[in-house]
Amino acid sequence: MSRHHTHAMKSPVIILVGLALVFLSACRTTPKFDYQYAYDMHLQRCSELMETLQAFDAGDVDKARIIALPQVNGGLTMLSGLATKARPEPWQREEQAALAKNVLNYMYAHRDEIDLRWGLHVAGLKPMLTDPEDLGRLAELEDRFAEAEKKMRQSNGEK
Repeated sequence: MSRHHTHAMKSPVIILVGLALVFLSACRTTPKFDYQYAYDMHLQRCSELMETLQAFDAGDVDKARIIALPQVNGGLTMLSGLATKARPEPWQREEQAALAKNVLNYMYAHRDEIDLRWGLHVAGLKPMLTDPEDLGRLAELEDRFAEAEKKMRQSNGEK
């Protein structure tokens, strides 16, 4: 085999390897959203915020509630959505249900103080609650929240 023939064989191999590398680099997938991580983080955050609310009951209660309750409620709404894609473990589902019930119990215990700034997200709590009594208490909270919203609109001259 001549030297010229060996050189000619290397060129197509180099071109094929180069094309393969270009093709493989084009096939890279973008990183997927990690639903399990997001779920874990929201569950932990909501639990911590709920503990904060209970601890702050001895101090500046109104400020603590106004800051923390919307975050807890919003986090529960996120948990509901993330749970469908994250595939939480059974113990996490139990913790999520316990957290939802804890939030409901807290808000129900303070139902006479409901403020629009609490950010009640029924959509986040409802799927996590199964006890008819809990769902009834949630409906009562929703009605009180709607009444507070109506009063605010009336005080602002809206109908």
